[in-house]
Amino acid sequence: MVRRKRRYLAVRILHEQPLPATAIINTLRDLIARLFGSVTLSEARILPLHAVPDQSIVVIGCDAQYYDLVRGTLSLIHELEGQRVGIDVVKASGTIRGLRRLLREKPWLIDPKQYIPIRKAVLAPALP
Repeated sequence: MVRRKRRYLAVRILHEQPLPATAIINTLRDLIARLFGSVTLSEARILPLHAVPDQSIVVIGCDAQYYDLVRGTLSLIHELEGQRVGIDVVKASGTIRGLRRLLREKPWLIDPKQYIPIRKAVLAPALP
């Protein structure tokens, strides 16, 4: 069996009300299944990894072959849990370590020590 490469995306969600971090993953999976089918969804292997609630950042992993599809589908999401949102892919990398290093270079972003499991995260409002 051939090992498949992965890509990791740091996604910033701009929203006004508190929002569960799993909302972005559920919406992303639903949208990919509707647009491209369940086979493509399973091959994309979308994996929620971490969340940084203070900065409204979610780290998502996906198969490298489907990176463009996932990133494009993220741009189609304008509403989560009934509220308007803006989604920005801050950085992308081939390794989690590389992604953390890239995020540390941005002073307005996060310290990777603030990562918490995505299932427990509630994202704080990112808009005033």
